Amino acid sequence: MGDWIALAVIALLLLSPLGWRVWKDRQEERALSVRADIQGIIDHCLHGQSMVSVWVTPGSLRRPGRIELSVPSGWEPLLAEVWPAVLASVPGGYELVTMPPRGLRPEGRPMPQTLRRAA
Repeated sequence: MGDWIALAVIALLLLSPLGWRVWKDRQEERALSVRADIQGIIDHCLHGQSMVSVWVTPGSLRRPGRIELSVPSGWEPLLAEVWPAVLASVPGGYELVTMPPRGLRPEGRPMPQTLRRAA
């Protein structure tokens, strides 16, 4: 009986990382599929490729997946144009987030440069 228990423990130690990796790969594959679908919807709404960037992070056991949309500064009207179509197609288990342009504070003022070029 002790041999069977030892065999079961060894099998569990060997197969659990493999099962976790299979689950993780499926989550990442689904995130890539969601990204392709969202990018296709955006391209269709804007009649071609645009400056809207889509980044999808797969979910985990504790948190939902995340779809991030971002545009360069000054291109925010593009998000307003595609927002309804993208929101209608967000799959279950994902949250939709828009990211502010880099270099801007939430108040809309540019961030001060903290690093200076060497002479």
